[in-house]
Amino acid sequence: LMLVLDNRVINLTGTAAGGYKYAKLGVTIELRPAAASFYDLHGTERTKEEKTELDKRAENTPLLLDALGSVVAAHDSSSLDTDGRAKLKDELLTAFRKVLGQDDVIKVYFTDFVMQ
Repeated sequence: LMLVLDNRVINLTGTAAGGYKYAKLGVTIELRPAAASFYDLHGTERTKEEKTELDKRAENTPLLLDALGSVVAAHDSSSLDTDGRAKLKDELLTAFRKVLGQDDVIKVYFTDFVMQ
């Protein structure tokens, strides 16, 4: 079950000379469905249940976007190298779990990541 957040451009902190000032991120959150039987569904039944599950979480989207902005804005471009991006995913996972629940968020994916 995948929740796609809108792409965001976020100001980075304390940018050193020659560093990047902004990060554009696309984030998708993998969510645990309410019932394990979700994985047995196929076709239109699965699509309908997917929509129902995502609609239940739609009210949390502003909180998720706020968490995304807060976590990313705490970084500068030098901390977002390859290893830093993995750490950022972990930080976002923790922040998203605080919003949606510890067991509801499985994984965080970057679908877009650009700095300038």
